[in-house]
Amino acid sequence: LKTADERQLIWASEDGLVKSDVIGENITILIEKGYLGDVKITDIAWFEDLIYIVANNTLKILNTTSNVLINLEDVEGVSSVAVDWISRRLFWSVPSQQLIMHSKLHGEMRKPLSIPAKAYEIEIDAMRGNIYYSTRIKIEGRRLNGKNNGIVRKYFQVLPYSGKLVMGLTLDIENEKIYWIVKSHSGSSLFSASLM
Repeated sequence: LKTADERQLIWASEDGLVKSDVIGENITILIEKGYLGDVKITDIAWFEDLIYIVANNTLKILNTTSNVLINLEDVEGVSSVAVDWISRRLFWSVPSQQLIMHSKLHGEMRKPLSIPAKAYEIEIDAMRGNIYYSTRIKIEGRRLNGKNNGIVRKYFQVLPYSGKLVMGLTLDIENEKIYWIVKSHSGSSLFSASLM
């Protein structure tokens, strides 16, 4: 694990894609907004010198060593991206096709997971071998290797058309927690549960 001084965040801002320390200071621009064009960045994942960017429902890869940005060919409708750093696999969700795809780190050897879900957000717990995903109405988790007969752990669900929407999903691996937000007409609420 990195010390507090070594930890960094990567985030999208008005200036483009930036890197900073955990309190948002010492900012370095990784990609200027003009270089990206008129895009809306909706998700980011990071592994070693590769940054995966979901922008305008496409998947881009920035190699921070060579400073080369590529678009993953024939990958559209992407909502979320995550990396399994142990198996060195890239995952992304395509909700319009109810697919969660995976490949090698540079997008080669693409295959769908056998998880039929309209996943808008995905997170990988590489240490435990689990995937967590959010549809707009539920949070679920499964084993990545298909063991336990594909048993699904249901964390949360709202009724369709209830006026509530599941938004945001993140994992706290160190404290073994999953967090998500439920938005409604009366405000937003933060929920948490233990990881599988």
